[in-house]
Amino acid sequence: MQFFALLTTAALAAAAPSVLETRGGEKVCASGAPYCCQLDVLGVAAVSCSDVPGSPKSVDEFNKECKHTGLSAQCCEVGGIADLALLCTTPL
Repeated sequence: MQFFALLTTAALAAAAPSVLETRGGEKVCASGAPYCCQLDVLGVAAVSCSDVPGSPKSVDEFNKECKHTGLSAQCCEVGGIADLALLCTTPL
């Protein structure tokens, strides 16, 4: 009887959930999605945007990835007309 109680306790302890590690990196955009963009004169609306190469895990990585392509790191809300990105802001 004691063996069964001990075995049950050990099985429950082994099955207890543990703390999960956070995956990925820090959040790079407060709102919108991360894009590498060429901004217009006002610096708010972007005419030409592309996805960020790779998966940046920090704002520094995000800036470096976009700078490598000759574009600017921006967080943009994407509109529906020919993928025109509007309301771009700088990353966190």
